[in-house]
Amino acid sequence: MDGVHRFLGVPFAEPPVGARRFALPERRAPWSDVLDATVHGPTATQPLLPSGLFPQTIVEGDDCLHLDVYTTALDGLRPVVVWIHGGGMVMGSNVDLDGSGLARRGVVVVAPNYRLGVDGFLTIEGAPNNRGVADWLLALEWVRDNVERFGGDPANVTIAGQSAGSAACLNLLTLPRSAGLFRRVYAMSGTPWNQVDLVRARTHAAELAGRLGIEATVDGVASVPVDQLMAVQHELAPVGGIDATGSTLDQVHHLATLEGWLGPVVDGELVPCHPLTAIAQGAGGDLDVAVGSTAEEMDALMLLMGADVTASDADAAYARLGLDPDAVDAWRRDAPDRTSGQELGAALTALSFRVPALDVAELRARADGPASTFVYELTWRPPTPIGAVHGIDVFLALDALDGDVAPMLMGGEAPRSLVDDVAGAVVRFAIDGDPGWPAYQLATRTERAFDVPSRLRTDPGASARRLFGPIRGRGD
Repeated sequence: MDGVHRFLGVPFAEPPVGARRFALPERRAPWSDVLDATVHGPTATQPLLPSGLFPQTIVEGDDCLHLDVYTTALDGLRPVVVWIHGGGMVMGSNVDLDGSGLARRGVVVVAPNYRLGVDGFLTIEGAPNNRGVADWLLALEWVRDNVERFGGDPANVTIAGQSAGSAACLNLLTLPRSAGLFRRVYAMSGTPWNQVDLVRARTHAAELAGRLGIEATVDGVASVPVDQLMAVQHELAPVGGIDATGSTLDQVHHLATLEGWLGPVVDGELVPCHPLTAIAQGAGGDLDVAVGSTAEEMDALMLLMGADVTASDADAAYARLGLDPDAVDAWRRDAPDRTSGQELGAALTALSFRVPALDVAELRARADGPASTFVYELTWRPPTPIGAVHGIDVFLALDALDGDVAPMLMGGEAPRSLVDDVAGAVVRFAIDGDPGWPAYQLATRTERAFDVPSRLRTDPGASARRLFGPIRGRGD
């Protein structure tokens, strides 16, 4: 039809039900019947949110540990891109990801599901930690063992993702158990902000159990109806913190200081230490990494808050964050035409996305490993009030512009040259580790600005780094 073969809902693990619900995933046993791979499989348990900017399709069922494969041919050895979906580790699925456009550019795309929220990440008595992380690993093992049958090269795998999917990729970069499963990482708009240390993880479990009136055990959590469990989970771990209440200043401070509630747990076993600590120590230094963000990740939240931010509001927010006044003045001088709301939105974007991405590059450069790091920023601003909002890069990177959401975010049809630049970089990187611009070096700090036209820039993140300094201690 369009040159792409789609294999949907291919199971890589036994259904996580009954005794398997809070257990490590088990490799799916072989089957002899023909599998219907023409429809998407069930989505992982998650709260159903009111309609917003991005799609959330729910497919009912319990057998959520499956993956989708997009390929143009079943022979040959094409580079493989394993795309891990985002959603704050509490929502999302592969259903809303279409890998067809990227597959037509010459790669095999594999999009796995994984357990989310309480089922995937809550620390409870009687269950192993990091069940969602183990799901990622088992999906990658499936790719290693099976992707050649779909025209993919198991020796040339790139893991990629956006937001929480990007954080997942940077976790996997540093895990001893992931060695040999992939060669490269393409991390978009997300670093391990939602990492949870073991003490906090146990505290979070006790808090959730207390709200529900149960013990923080497998049996206790399993006794709660799913709708009730998801309602309490969403109260404690809302997606992106967007349910924060109070004054505009309180909401801004909440967003800026948001810590992970449900996510990978630093347990000293599967996740030995915080990923950024591991990167500083050289973990993953033999794997090429591309990392970046969009220019206006958080600006839309300022609009959603309805914030009429004054200069004094911005000053108070910077003071509560403990920022150096001289660095704030320099930040303002770099873009004097911004309103106070735009300035504060840009500061939140820098704090939550831009500087953490730069910090990954800085840590890898200082560790001086043998592989390369590439940094980008999506600076193209669509003709919409929300600009280059968080998530817009997914549609460009996957060349997935059909439907209603992408045109709304792009303010119409995205410039074809921009799509070719962004999606083309992912494909070039997957082929041989060279996305098409120079690697990040401490001497030059060269980055790619995806725009119309795209261009190279030298150390464009200097003012953001001066304002916030390194973020690597956050959550460690």
